[in-house]
Amino acid sequence: MSQKSLPNDKRYKNSELNHVRDSVRKLEDLSLLPKVPTLIGIGMKSSLLYWIFRPRFEQRRSNLRRLSNQIADSEMVGFTKSGHFPQFSESKKVTEMIAAVVQKTSI
Repeated sequence: MSQKSLPNDKRYKNSELNHVRDSVRKLEDLSLLPKVPTLIGIGMKSSLLYWIFRPRFEQRRSNLRRLSNQIADSEMVGFTKSGHFPQFSESKKVTEMIAAVVQKTSI
């Protein structure tokens, strides 16, 4: 992702778009992240939007795989029945995964 290509929403001071640059900057140095087990979830459900914007979705998946590979003790999990909100469409799976991480860190 190139910081030059990121949008800037001048209409709304607290727009999520205005925080993207800062987030990307922070992720450039992953050593700043705390050393804790990390789950990276990604919706894998193919929808009409997926097929229309397939190159962008595939780039995002690739970026998340790279991110997962760079974070110690991380795991990338695909949610096959979910698009953007697995916490709603696969809430049981999300809850089980969070509980497993909590149990792992409590040992």
